[in-house]
Amino acid sequence: MGYRVLASPLVLSQIRETAAHLKDDLGLPRSATALLDRVEEVIGIMESLPRSFPLDEEAGRRAGGEIRWARVGSYKLYFDIDDDGGAVRLQTFRHFRQNPRGLPAADLSFR
Repeated sequence: MGYRVLASPLVLSQIRETAAHLKDDLGLPRSATALLDRVEEVIGIMESLPRSFPLDEEAGRRAGGEIRWARVGSYKLYFDIDDDGGAVRLQTFRHFRQNPRGLPAADLSFR
């Protein structure tokens, strides 16, 4: 079964801001490009094998559902799977070291 990957406005903004920070603030344009390339690669995997990514139990408790994550360099891309709608819904994009307990529950719901 193929899944559509849907991105919330929040996650799109977070990815763009992270890439811009790498490029403009840190002077790392190659790192910004590599980050965006890796996001695209991960999305490609999600389209066919979204359950190959690990569950985040703490984020799932906070969201009241099953939340998975994919590592993208030094970042985590959190998502859920809507089997009825045939979609993977990207929720939030955070630095890998950020504790999921610090994530607002609202950031873990597709909006």
